[in-house]
Amino acid sequence: MEDRILIDSHKTQKLANDLKKRTQDYNHILAEYEQLQAQERDLLREMFNLQGQSR
Repeated sequence: MEDRILIDSHKTQKLANDLKKRTQDYNHILAEYEQLQAQERDLLREMFNLQGQSR
């Protein structure tokens, strides 16, 4: 019985660790995406300003 409890405990811990890693990966990807969005906005703003200067 104790072996079964130990096995279940290890399985639960593995699931928790996997979920934590996926969450960290997701948060990292989200942060990169938000940074790219900010860069895109900056580039679009710069392009718009350059277009205005060339007129």
